[in-house]
Amino acid sequence: MARSDCWIVFAGGSASAHDVAHAKPAPDVYLLAAEKIGVDITQCVVIDDSISGVRAGVASGATTIGLVDLTPGDALRDAGAHYTAENHLALRDMLASWLR
Repeated sequence: MARSDCWIVFAGGSASAHDVAHAKPAPDVYLLAAEKIGVDITQCVVIDDSISGVRAGVASGATTIGLVDLTPGDALRDAGAHYTAENHLALRDMLASWLR
């Protein structure tokens, strides 16, 4: 399987499909990112706009948000997304509401 162009960037580092044995829809890249920042994956939120990314997020154990872009919300929900956001503004509002 060809590696995707997945890069996860966070304070202090990054993780990519090139750093793990299995690319999405395997959860490896998300698990590696959580390990690198020292946070249990169940305390993380994955935001992805693809079916394989949503599947990887759910398989990792993270709360997973499907961001509607080229992939319709129904397809992201069918892939297992816990939540969907129709656009970046809706995503911002969703995350902000969680922090209140």
